[in-house]
Amino acid sequence: MEKSQTAAFVSLYTKHERDLYRYTLCLCPNEDEARDILQDASVALWNKFDQYDSSRPFAAWAFRFIKLQVLKHRDSQKKHSNCFSDDILN
Repeated sequence: MEKSQTAAFVSLYTKHERDLYRYTLCLCPNEDEARDILQDASVALWNKFDQYDSSRPFAAWAFRFIKLQVLKHRDSQKKHSNCFSDDILN
């Protein structure tokens, strides 16, 4: 990633970090799990940032990554009592 892209990502991510965490916590109310999910989503966002369309809202784009990470997390857990059902997520 170019230096200017890195700066753009860091700027956008830090601007929306609280909202991204709150959204994650709404989907998975366990704080420790939510932090892990957000961390995994952040890595995915970083890796796919070159595909981000800057004419669209960053937070909305990031929320999709978070939702996917929540679903992956739920699939990897045998017990899903700390996260909402697929119907609620959809």
